[in-house]
Amino acid sequence: MEIPQYGDKLPAKVTRLGMTTALEMFREKAKNPESEVLAVFFATEDGVKGQTPFTYYKHPSHRSKIARFVRKYGQPKVGMAITAIRNEDGFWEIDL
Repeated sequence: MEIPQYGDKLPAKVTRLGMTTALEMFREKAKNPESEVLAVFFATEDGVKGQTPFTYYKHPSHRSKIARFVRKYGQPKVGMAITAIRNEDGFWEIDL
C-alpha cells in the first residue's frame, strides 16, 4: 500500500454543492461569521472524499479561490471533473 504524499493529485468529480455561513463551516475560527460559503464536495473513483470551502462573493476578486476555480474548471456543477490534491496537512482539497 502506498501512502499519498503532499502534492499528490487524483482525478475526482464534484458530488455535492452546498451553501452555508462561515460560522457554521469554521465555528469560532471564522474571521467573518456572517459571510456566505460555497462548500464543494468531491470524491474519486477509489473512495477518496473531501470538500473545499469557497467564500461566496457576488463580485469576486480575480485572486479569490472561487474565481480561480471558475477559471480552471468552469461554473461549479455536480458531476464535473476536477483534480484533488493532497495539502501539507494531509487533507485532500481541490487543486486550483
